[in-house]
Amino acid sequence: MLSILTVVTALSGSHTHARLGRRAILSAAATTVVAPLHAALAFDLPILEDFEDPKARATAAKKPNPPLEKQQWAAFYAVTTGDQATLEQMINNNWDLQDAKDSSGKTVLHRAAQVGNGPAAELLLKAGANKDAINQWKETPLHMAARNGKLDVVKQLISAGADAAKQTIGGDTALVLAKKYRMTAVEEYLSSQ
Repeated sequence: MLSILTVVTALSGSHTHARLGRRAILSAAATTVVAPLHAALAFDLPILEDFEDPKARATAAKKPNPPLEKQQWAAFYAVTTGDQATLEQMINNNWDLQDAKDSSGKTVLHRAAQVGNGPAAELLLKAGANKDAINQWKETPLHMAARNGKLDVVKQLISAGADAAKQTIGGDTALVLAKKYRMTAVEEYLSSQ
């Protein structure tokens, strides 16, 4: 395989290396530049039953990104189990976590808020997750965190600019949900904002 230096030198017209034909230059460029970039943006996971098997994960990691449905369940599983390393791989390999939603419209950030996975919420927010995304009941991640008493995630979402005034389909704000579900710490925090 030709090195990238050889390709660049040949393209620039330098005479220190033998002149290469156009086909050789393009072939070298494709294998040296395009293939590694494509490989860096390809990442899959094994089926759920093999999720913890290192060999199955290594084999799957060499495959292209999976369909959106698989991205959704795998991301939810990583968030639920606290597997931040896998979630970070998904983000770094351009998984479509913005559009990965369950049948109710819940996003990966909704799931992180619901289970109180602050590190996952932080990764998702840094990656550009919509902090005010709504599901079919117009619940935002903030509603989920408030209803489930996940104060740290409530604070993260508020710090990230989540809209505390948004209402669910039933007209509840995050503060109202914290009161309804007797999440005193969340209620006190939201009342002070």
